[in-house]
Amino acid sequence: MHNLLFSPSDLAILTHPDRWRFAATAFPNEVAPARRCAHDTWTRAHVDTHPHREILIPLSGRGYYGLRGRSYPTRPGVIFLFDAMEPHDLRYPPGHAPAAHLWFHFTLGQCGVGLMRIGGSTGHRVQWQRSYLLSELGLASVQALFPDPDSAIPLESQRCRCVAAVALLVASLVEKGCRSQPAVRVADVQTDVIQAVVRHIRESHGHGCQLQNLARIAGYSKYHFLRLFRERAGISLRRCVADARASGYRQMTAAHLPLKVISHKLGFAHPSALCRWRRQQGLP
Repeated sequence: MHNLLFSPSDLAILTHPDRWRFAATAFPNEVAPARRCAHDTWTRAHVDTHPHREILIPLSGRGYYGLRGRSYPTRPGVIFLFDAMEPHDLRYPPGHAPAAHLWFHFTLGQCGVGLMRIGGSTGHRVQWQRSYLLSELGLASVQALFPDPDSAIPLESQRCRCVAAVALLVASLVEKGCRSQPAVRVADVQTDVIQAVVRHIRESHGHGCQLQNLARIAGYSKYHFLRLFRERAGISLRRCVADARASGYRQMTAAHLPLKVISHKLGFAHPSALCRWRRQQGLP
């Protein structure tokens, strides 16, 4: 049966979890980092961290991707797990060899999925993107997808759980590609994506909601994302983040949380930065 999302070569990788190898700092080394790789210099200068978790599955092509300052080969079948606030590459270097990468972005109860084409004159572009409730992909929680370094459970058992969870996630997505689905208007997809981003901003109280991170989750360029956000949300991204922060601040002060805790939860580097922001917003 023809799959609407994946090619036969993609499916050969996605449907054989016995061939997968993890690039994840919490597991014993299954994918060796490159030695004296030119990508090392680029990755140290292009670092990204954010509160949401991500998974990267290379489906074709060769190259490297940075994780905690080391360059790992992006061979098909390597599963990259990026935990919350874990440093990794910010986008792709110029001149990257042609490749296809499947990305999963996890926010509260949501999973954004996109197939990225890298290389060529455009550098990288989104071939397709989808947004699902996590439950639509067979999972109740994102916790099963990521190892817990503080757990007493042996790493072998945690790896087994991760493989099973990623396999269920992928199998659910593959099944959606097999089904004959009615055409969906682009405008409806865009509205769903922006609404999911708005929910994430509100539920995270604006913490980690920088433009580049949100645009990547949505699968759009920064400028296209800003325009769509204003059109679909009815307010600017800056206003939405500020309102979410103010709402979170009111909730936390009402709960009598210490200023240091509030500062951390709202994403401020220091309580003094929170105080300056509070005065600018006219909050008590």
